[in-house]
Amino acid sequence: MIVKSIAVGDVFLGTTGNRLTVLEIGCEFDDHENRWETSIKYDWFVATTGVSLPFPTTEKARTVVQMLSTKDFYSQVHASGKVTQSNIIKPTGNSEIQNDFIANAAKYGLSPSDLGRTALLGYTGRSKYQIVGAKPRSRLRPIVVEGPSGGLRRFSVDDVKEGLKLYSSRQVKIK
Repeated sequence: MIVKSIAVGDVFLGTTGNRLTVLEIGCEFDDHENRWETSIKYDWFVATTGVSLPFPTTEKARTVVQMLSTKDFYSQVHASGKVTQSNIIKPTGNSEIQNDFIANAAKYGLSPSDLGRTALLGYTGRSKYQIVGAKPRSRLRPIVVEGPSGGLRRFSVDDVKEGLKLYSSRQVKIK
């Protein structure tokens, strides 16, 4: 993927489900190089574990751009909702519903970084579901989740928000 610009709020999607969200862009003086360097603070979601790194990471902009230019990243979702995809690497999995979620998250009162988060949903509210995308044309149940058995289901925005709160509150009690 060729990265032409980066802005706060941009989300980069990887072929394995990894996701990088740009939180801040700053400038700092590098004493060793004796010059100003642009730095990027980002959140890194690792798909294999289903969690974000415990704290945001800050690195030099050129390091982040080099990482994003690898073959593992195929799509950049700009903060404005515009999607830039590489013509070389085709995404795997449910990329269309992932992009729909990121583009419409604010409309639902959610954050693009909620993609991949776990929520307690279902009839009993005890089953763990992972948010995998959205179907924006569905008015009643637009949020697509993957269940414990691997199947996809759709839930209402309110159910998902409540499920995220429930899961977060249980995680806090466990720690």
